[in-house]
Amino acid sequence: MEIRSTTDQDIPVFLDVVHAAFGRFTQTPTEGGGLWWSALEMDRGLLAFTADGRPVGTAAA
Repeated sequence: MEIRSTTDQDIPVFLDVVHAAFGRFTQTPTEGGGLWWSALEMDRGLLAFTADGRPVGTAAA
């Protein structure tokens, strides 16, 4: 397993994993980001990957 910090390029993967966990569909952020997007700090996020590179977990502040 690999756990690493996220980057802005990780947003699509990060959202896919978060929304899969909570049973929601990924939505593109609205102009200005909206409340949830404005609170997300990608430089403080983490992504977890299996040994074969499959994303399986997230954490964020």
